[in-house]
Amino acid sequence: RFLGSRQGEVSARLAERLLEQPLSAIERRSSQETVFAISTGVATLITQMLGSIALLLSEFTLMALLFVTLMLIDPVVTIAATAYFAAIGFGIHRSLSAWSGRLGTVLGQTSVLGQQRMQEAMVAYREIFVLGRRAQYAEAIGGLWRVSGKAAGDSLFLMQLPKIAYETALVIGGVLLVAWRFTVSGPTQAVAIIVLFLAAGSRVLPSMLRINTLVLSIRQGIGYSTTLMPLIDELNTAPQPFAATAPSREQLPGSLQYQGFEPTIEIRDVSVIYPGTSTLALSEVSLSVLAGGRIAVVGSTGAGKSTLADVVLGVLRPQHGTVLISGMAPKDVISQWPGSMAYVPQHVAMINGTVRENVALGLVTEVRDDTRIWEALEQARLASFLSDQRDGLDTVIGERGVRLSGGQRQRLGLARALFTHPRLLVLDEATSALDAETEAFIADALNSLSSEVTTVTIAHRLATIRNADAVVFLQDGRVVDIGTFADIRERNPSFERQAQLSGIDGPAA
Repeated sequence: RFLGSRQGEVSARLAERLLEQPLSAIERRSSQETVFAISTGVATLITQMLGSIALLLSEFTLMALLFVTLMLIDPVVTIAATAYFAAIGFGIHRSLSAWSGRLGTVLGQTSVLGQQRMQEAMVAYREIFVLGRRAQYAEAIGGLWRVSGKAAGDSLFLMQLPKIAYETALVIGGVLLVAWRFTVSGPTQAVAIIVLFLAAGSRVLPSMLRINTLVLSIRQGIGYSTTLMPLIDELNTAPQPFAATAPSREQLPGSLQYQGFEPTIEIRDVSVIYPGTSTLALSEVSLSVLAGGRIAVVGSTGAGKSTLADVVLGVLRPQHGTVLISGMAPKDVISQWPGSMAYVPQHVAMINGTVRENVALGLVTEVRDDTRIWEALEQARLASFLSDQRDGLDTVIGERGVRLSGGQRQRLGLARALFTHPRLLVLDEATSALDAETEAFIADALNSLSSEVTTVTIAHRLATIRNADAVVFLQDGRVVDIGTFADIRERNPSFERQAQLSGIDGPAA
């Protein structure tokens, strides 16, 4: 019970610590590897390894008591038998320990890879189906599980070997001891000694078996935890960017006023370089946005648009420069005014739950406000669709929102963002999957937001940002121009070329 509670506590603390890290740390390893480490890895470390160590201590205590008792009866036989069985145990450990460790490593790796390949197959099923590669995936996944099954079978067989070895050693040792005593002391002494030896062996052998099994279990657990230990080391040495604090009930949607929050943005000489790369994603970027401003960030693929959005939101920390929202670091804004900033990505992450759960994302049931949810859905032009559904807000959208169209997923993501009545809204090509009519409705809804709401739009389609207060033109991670859509188009040939490629032939409105 104690180890089980410790397992839950360690997993919870690791998850909390992980969610305090910046985006770059989260993306450093696959989601399958991270989940496996925090769940199965911790369970193996706590229950299998620490539990085995605790049992080892109790077995060694029992062995010590038996040794003292037998020493009082016959010291010579006791010492000889102890040395004999200790040598057998050492030999078993030397022979099987490395094998056990390798099996643990194989079991851990195949479990992670098997889950990863299976998830890939489900996520990309349409492409795999059309390309005719289902057989290749099935073969790869089956191969991993077959390797895992063989390793599991070998592990069970491995645990039986000490029993066979000790029982054989007991018989051989008894025969040798009888022969020696018979030669030295005669049949009477030989019978007495063999009785003592067998009696001691019947008590010692089970403990020796348990000790060897526990040692092998620990060794296998070390191999099984290879994905966990690097994660623990990384989290222990990583700085703590921000605490994942939960808002109080008074701060939750429905009563949020964001008193004291001004949705201003101040970016000063910010530079960002991603781990493992040598090219700056952002280079000495400076930008100021007043409260209520509507700015658009444009540029070719790889110019740094989404990186700039991540910096504004605080999920990515720049190596150089400062980012201030309402005069504070983004992480402090999130802690002090949760919900004041919101984000709509191009590819909205959906949870396998209901529409209500997806809009309220993470809020406990008793503080979800259905009126506010319907209001957000109306703004995102999704309310009429849900009104026609039998279950309404309880409509289950499936894993990754597979029961919704691409446009409906984007609108649901927009509703999630608008649910908290944010004062700062970041849109990363948030309408790319919408048809022209729906996109126009959404644009009107966004334009109708309070003048106190600051919006930052990452745009790939220039037609969507012609009415922005200011357009920031990025190129190779640098701000090369800032101005109105018409001004930048007039003085920047590269931007003018993008506008023409977007089908915008006339002057900006």
